[in-house]
Amino acid sequence: MEGMEKRFISPTEISEALSISTRAVGKLFRSGSLKAYDFAGNLRVEESDLLQFIAECAQGNEKK
Repeated sequence: MEGMEKRFISPTEISEALSISTRAVGKLFRSGSLKAYDFAGNLRVEESDLLQFIAECAQGNEKK
């Protein structure tokens, strides 16, 4: 995959970036709100998926 570097982020990194618990991150995975990939038992989120999730949350908050 030349020229297409994807960055994958751990649940711990996500929890720190969003100031939420890793348990809350797990709930996002289970609910399907945030897509996770399983790499040999280690869950990771593609950076672009996380950015899209954040943008969707921001849009939802603007409507309130």
